[in-house]
Amino acid sequence: MGLIKICTNYIRHSWPEKPGMTINRPNGISEYLFLHFWNSFEIELNGKIITTKPHACIIYKKGTPQNYHSNEASTHDWFRMVGNVEDLLKKYNLECNVIYYPKNYSFITSLVRKMEVESTTKNKYHTQLCDIYINELLTLLSREVYLENTSNTTINPQTKEQLKHLRLQLSLHYDKRWNISSMAKLINLSSSYLFASYKKYYGVSPMQDLIAIRMQHALTLLNGTNKTINEISEILGYPNSSRFIKQFTKNVGISPNKYRQSNQTSPDEYINKEI
Repeated sequence: MGLIKICTNYIRHSWPEKPGMTINRPNGISEYLFLHFWNSFEIELNGKIITTKPHACIIYKKGTPQNYHSNEASTHDWFRMVGNVEDLLKKYNLECNVIYYPKNYSFITSLVRKMEVESTTKNKYHTQLCDIYINELLTLLSREVYLENTSNTTINPQTKEQLKHLRLQLSLHYDKRWNISSMAKLINLSSSYLFASYKKYYGVSPMQDLIAIRMQHALTLLNGTNKTINEISEILGYPNSSRFIKQFTKNVGISPNKYRQSNQTSPDEYINKEI
């Protein structure tokens, strides 16, 4: 099948955009484009305008028209790739030009970050490593799509709505000092039933999901602001900065300070650059 190669300088993780970000490419591009939108976007697909839910993913086929827009400040992960991409997608039962909604999406930013580092540093075997990371990303995405299509029917509709409400509250109020008990009380479920049903529906536990949400906001704050580690820790709802640093290092792979040092380029330099 051959290696799938990342296009150097065309890959970014947790990339911030100002309100009104618009891409309009009537003829598409000569590479395949993977996108993971953290926020809701308007996407034109097959002649229809679709308003996506947060954390939508799409892989544009080369030469396909691309038209997407967000009125609000947004963040997304993206990369261009070349090679036998469609054969690889077929292997994982995925398709180009289809919007997917992985319930557990935290792996995406982490893997794109790894690919960005390899693509930038060009250390020995960087091409092979990026191919491995792409395969891992597509494997996990396919698994999430499979879970979405098979496991939801085992949870009753009322519980699904309660879980969706809880997840929305976690996304909006990630700075709150949450625990399983307070989550369960919010949606009137027992702690044990909440834990089991949430993990079945979303593929992760409620606390793991909260951590993933906080880590995504942490990446944005470290990338796009000059706030101190203590300030970021407080914004995210951690009782102290050492707890935040420990959790960030465990989930992202490097400390907040090292992450910030490795991403010194100002986002403003790229805000108007087409991806």
